[in-house]
Amino acid sequence: MKSLATHALALSMLVVAPPALGGGTADAIYYNGTVLTINDRQPTAEAVAVKDGRILAVGSKAEVLKTAEQNTRRIDLGGKTLLPGFVDSH
Repeated sequence: MKSLATHALALSMLVVAPPALGGGTADAIYYNGTVLTINDRQPTAEAVAVKDGRILAVGSKAEVLKTAEQNTRRIDLGGKTLLPGFVDSH
């Protein structure tokens, strides 16, 4: 099983804070923690869904779980905080 750090690194390559629900079926859903979005209008969320290496949905757990299907990986954050990636330019 991949570590939380590996998942955070994978998410660090994604665009932060897309529209709340983008439509489609998620490959993975991260939930049960605090998701920092770095979006002033929605600074935190309960869950985030990912499809094809891009954020599909950000919002409440109930909203984001609507993007799941049988093969969607569900990653329980266990109350931890998921941060966007930080890239140092030097």
